[in-house]
Amino acid sequence: MSTNHLCQLVASLAIASLSLLGGCGGGSSTEAPAPTVTSIALTPTAISLAPLATQQLTVTGTFSDATNSVLTSGVTFGTSVPAVATISGTGLIAAGAIGTTTITATDTNSTRTAAVIVTVAVPVAESWVVSGGTVALNMQSAWARGTVTYVGGATGVYRSDDAGATFRLSNTGNDTVGPTRGFADDATYLYSSASLGVFRSSDLGVTWTLKSTGITDLRTSGIVKAGTRLYVVGPSGVFRSDNQGDSWAAAGLVGVDVRSVAALGDVIFVGTNGAGIMKSVDGGATWVPSNTGLSGTTFRAVEVKGTTLFAGGENGSSAFRSTDSGSNWTQLGGGLPVTSVRGFASNDQFIVAGTFGGGVFYSKNNGDTWTELNTGLTDKTIFDLVISNGFLVAATNTGGAFRIPMSALK
Repeated sequence: MSTNHLCQLVASLAIASLSLLGGCGGGSSTEAPAPTVTSIALTPTAISLAPLATQQLTVTGTFSDATNSVLTSGVTFGTSVPAVATISGTGLIAAGAIGTTTITATDTNSTRTAAVIVTVAVPVAESWVVSGGTVALNMQSAWARGTVTYVGGATGVYRSDDAGATFRLSNTGNDTVGPTRGFADDATYLYSSASLGVFRSSDLGVTWTLKSTGITDLRTSGIVKAGTRLYVVGPSGVFRSDNQGDSWAAAGLVGVDVRSVAALGDVIFVGTNGAGIMKSVDGGATWVPSNTGLSGTTFRAVEVKGTTLFAGGENGSSAFRSTDSGSNWTQLGGGLPVTSVRGFASNDQFIVAGTFGGGVFYSKNNGDTWTELNTGLTDKTIFDLVISNGFLVAATNTGGAFRIPMSALK
């Protein structure tokens, strides 16, 4: 790939519809075969992705039929499917778009037509791009459920149906005066953890209902599902729900400022402000410290990747890893800066860390070594991350949400 990020256009053809509108000439009632595609061409064959700009794309097709008529059609772009980027006007396609165009051939010897849909996929640039609808907003949490991506922050919950390219406010009934700091879900509901308590949605975030009965301090900091239970944390400890948020009960660490929560199976880990990492194996009835090998006492992020735990430490301590269910921790280096780590994302291949002021770093070897991933990222204070539909989405402090294709993680 050149420095101009020239990417090959991918075209796939499918016969979308064959419309036989009449018989052959001379009034015959016998319908001849519809025209068929014999060739297709794209001009240009590559598109520059730096800078991202809408460019001219010409598609031409040659068609033939049983009567040996040869026909060439023009091009008109249709609606982008899905709306990953904007397709506008005849023959215009934006970098990053996945769109369709229909070429129609009409047989000059009859009234028969054939329509062929050409799908053109243009790879997105391998750099961070701010998500539409979030510019200059505070974002503190990120989540994915199926094909939908969510971010939450000081102005509530935002939803994306195009892999984080654009977001729209999806906050009806949710906290409107304080930040949304976390998400969880189960087979039925989506949950948000906010400054005014826990909210639940049965329609993928279109509307929300307050579900905080039993929570004595509504300033929640995080939420997680473990088995059939939900756990929410905040400055007054941990609360547990056994009925999908309909009611909550205290689940230990009363008076402890708890900042993060994660579940390894049914085992719950929380990161606190001042007491390190705490662990419960009995649903919150009892808690024990899980601090061997840790430096510092404040942990704002805990992540589970398979059977490995990652904890985000404070300034000067970076991140830590445990491979024995929290019995022992190892401080991570290998290119990860010594700064506060506020958020993680992971899949089978990668662990990604978001830092306070240092941007985003990723590892392909479970945290042994790390690679910086900050090209195009204008706000390097990261509060959370999520991998969703082929993209990594970051929630930043003042810049909104950003996304980058997972293909950029080499």
